[in-house]
Amino acid sequence: MEEIRQALKRERTHLQAGQMIRAKRGQITDYDELDRIASAEQQAAEIQLKKTPPLKLFWTIGLFARDQEELDELSKRLEELLRHAEIRAHRALFRQEEGLHSLLPLGINTLGDWRNIDVPAMGQMFPFLHTTLLEPEGVPYGIDRTTGAWVVVDDFDQGNPNTIILGEMGSGKSMFLKMRAAWFTLLGGRVYCLDLEGEFDGLAEALDGVCLDFGLGQSENQLNVIGINSKSGNGFIEGMEDLLSWIALAAGELDPAERNEVIDAWQRMMYEAGITQNDPQTWTRPMPRLSDLYAVLSAELKPAAQSIAERIKQYAVGIYAGAFDTRTNIDVDNNLVVFNLRDVRDPRMKALRMRQIIGFIWNHVLTDPRPTWIVVDEAWNWLQHPLAAADLEEIARRFRKRYGALVLATQHVSDLSASAGAQVIRDTAGVTVLFRQKSASAAAAGQLFRLNEVEVEELVTQGPGEGLLIAKGRRIPIYVPVPPNLMRRFTTNPKDRQRLAEGGDVS
Repeated sequence: MEEIRQALKRERTHLQAGQMIRAKRGQITDYDELDRIASAEQQAAEIQLKKTPPLKLFWTIGLFARDQEELDELSKRLEELLRHAEIRAHRALFRQEEGLHSLLPLGINTLGDWRNIDVPAMGQMFPFLHTTLLEPEGVPYGIDRTTGAWVVVDDFDQGNPNTIILGEMGSGKSMFLKMRAAWFTLLGGRVYCLDLEGEFDGLAEALDGVCLDFGLGQSENQLNVIGINSKSGNGFIEGMEDLLSWIALAAGELDPAERNEVIDAWQRMMYEAGITQNDPQTWTRPMPRLSDLYAVLSAELKPAAQSIAERIKQYAVGIYAGAFDTRTNIDVDNNLVVFNLRDVRDPRMKALRMRQIIGFIWNHVLTDPRPTWIVVDEAWNWLQHPLAAADLEEIARRFRKRYGALVLATQHVSDLSASAGAQVIRDTAGVTVLFRQKSASAAAAGQLFRLNEVEVEELVTQGPGEGLLIAKGRRIPIYVPVPPNLMRRFTTNPKDRQRLAEGGDVS
């Protein structure tokens, strides 16, 4: 340490003396020399004030070839790469034997060359140095690209088990999402998938799960907008609040007068159906439908009631009644349930369907609390809608208390700032997986997730199926292996699907 301090002191004295001589002679400023002075001053401050230990770096690279010509070609290519990285390298032309000994895993520098380096600079050379993340109760995420070991993470062994997956089209994020859901299901977890594009059918088929079509047409799977969870002590009020939220999403925000009209209509409608707040035994009776609420509101002469009735008419007795004026006819007892929303094209209708599905899932979680994931792919569809994002935000906040986690995948960094709800989801995620990004998006992701320059560059150069896992204070480059039989089922690449349709195979 003392030797390094004295060497830096001599270097600073030499550089500053040269600068003073140049100034005395009236010569122009040498900015390269100023840069060297600043660098020497910074290193001295790091050692003297911050007590950062100086390190000695000796880096030997060995090249092996079949003949001299191939060796010369490899050497030139390596030197070009190093020059591009602004690294100065020297060939050990007359010390080949010493160089070979230095390559052996003995920790002995037989060449005798070295240079000083500080800790931050050394850290840049090894950006992904970490201990193995292998938790027995966890779920496999992939293979560590630096060690070749499996990375296994227990999402529920941290403050918030929610996960964000970010990656551009073709980066492998959806394949990773399916593999992760498959692992979780096989290990005894329960998975509910909100499938916007009909891409999770293969997952359900592979694991004997259930795939439910929730299009707006004549779907055989129905969920009632109106419902009470008979297992909850406050089910009557919670059911009313769920209905208010759904109407706000379907018909726009309610003012106080309109809200009061819906509450009064709820009580009258339930009373007519023989369901009362003070008798939980009645909560298991057949629920009224949206058309019953519409009838109660239409019979009321107050302008607020008439306004709401007019705004929900299309859902209660109009063109969308087949989707929303129904009674629940599904009771799924399966570890993997896929809700297929492929045929729902309108963003507002997607949000309404999601509201129904989340209510159904929430009731199941309250009734049977066990490790559960809600998987949402292509979440940008909902994050940009404030009320839909608010629904996901509520899951992100409350679901962990019921042994649940929200697993959300989207394409762009900006999606995570599209609304207040999106920002909450982003900030409460305990695990983040970043797949390939374009340069501009990678820079934004770097700022958002506090990545260094090497990690940002890694996001740009990653291949399909390669990602950067951020969990429990670690940043691990992973690769997601997919067995060929599952690749055939899970792939959404149009070329792969065409090849399979023609009797071929996928790579």
